Amino acid sequence: MINISIQFSTPSAYAFRMSDIDITFKADRRYPLNQPYSVQLYDEDLTLIACGTSNPGDKDQRKGLMFRFHLRCSYTALGQYVWHPGRYFLILRIGDDITLRYAVQLTDDGLFHLSRPRRCSRLSLCDVLATMRDSNKGGCWAFLSWTPGRRRLKRWIIERWKLIAVNEARLAAGEALLPMPGKMLFENNDVVPNRRFEALMTKILSGIEGDMDESILQGSAQELETLMRDCPPLRHVWQGALFFRLEPYTPTDALRMFFSQLYRLDFKLAPDAVDKIARLLLSAVQGRDDVRWGGRDIKTCLRRRLMPHRSPDAPDDDRLDSISNWGRTVTASDVPEDLFSDL
Repeated sequence: MINISIQFSTPSAYAFRMSDIDITFKADRRYPLNQPYSVQLYDEDLTLIACGTSNPGDKDQRKGLMFRFHLRCSYTALGQYVWHPGRYFLILRIGDDITLRYAVQLTDDGLFHLSRPRRCSRLSLCDVLATMRDSNKGGCWAFLSWTPGRRRLKRWIIERWKLIAVNEARLAAGEALLPMPGKMLFENNDVVPNRRFEALMTKILSGIEGDMDESILQGSAQELETLMRDCPPLRHVWQGALFFRLEPYTPTDALRMFFSQLYRLDFKLAPDAVDKIARLLLSAVQGRDDVRWGGRDIKTCLRRRLMPHRSPDAPDDDRLDSISNWGRTVTASDVPEDLFSDL
């Protein structure tokens, strides 16, 4: 039996917060001490919030059968994760053979409640996620897991990873390999029609000259539709490709997208501002199925609603020059109740 406890590293009086976490677990003697132990924490959108590994030589983390992890809950380019009350799950992997899953419930008062562990079978969801994180593809998966509007794509990649594992076993057994899907069309809501079309065409042509069995084509829906309509040779090449449209954001997608833009624009947020913005955002997107914000949309919202010293009639460019002049941390009193009225 392994007992796990999770606590926030930074205390807060607010239900919505940004914080790293500290995980402590105690294992009985049925579990080996000479194997690496790794943990991963996910939300219901399959966002890899935090992960870490304790290796056999980490004496500072291992005291008998007790392990401690301090885990960063952020992604380098996207900022810190915004915790919210709800359901999560934790994966504990011991060596290459044992994968355990814990259901996690985060309450309004900031307490984590964990279920009893469940042993995961080979090629189950948690087993595959643990394998993906341990492989050299882990960095790519972590980035994708944070990207909003990609639930179908995430599930497809997980199924593809399963197929890779099955084919490895079939190859070892001398059996015929199962076919792997190849080409994908990938909608991106931050690609501006026409302005980047030339660059997009360059990527397409270089892809055709290379290996078309493993090609990804990315663009806005308008660009992709125009391409297929106006270029019959390319339409023939991409016939039958998987088309991953940008899906409407879940509430937690919207949280990640909005706060990642605040991070990129170097906004400093007080804890009460994080809580207020998150509550206003969730109220604004409640029941909507049309939320697909891009970075430009959020910048416009911030410029018009969160920057009171900038004219609301300012042109819609990609700059937020006044951020460098803000000069202080944003507090709840700076956040207007109508912050999301333009989104």
